[in-house]
Amino acid sequence: MNKLLDKLKQALGLGRIDLYIIKTFLMTFFFCILIIISIAVVFDINEKIDDFIRPEVSLYEIIFHYYISFIPTTLIYLVRFLCSFQ
Repeated sequence: MNKLLDKLKQALGLGRIDLYIIKTFLMTFFFCILIIISIAVVFDINEKIDDFIRPEVSLYEIIFHYYISFIPTTLIYLVRFLCSFQ
């Protein structure tokens, strides 16, 4: 990790405070995305609970067929939305 930071410092001419600001921003950004996606999953479960409690739908199908595709799709929409504020 330190070798990557050293190469980044040399390539971009970044100082110690610059790297600290970038690291802090990225940590906060990814934490917020994680929280927002978690909230989206909770709301989606709340909306679709009637479909999920049917006996013909297994937990495996809910998690690996539905939410494995739901989370990346939500992530793409969220990042597009957040990047539109630039």
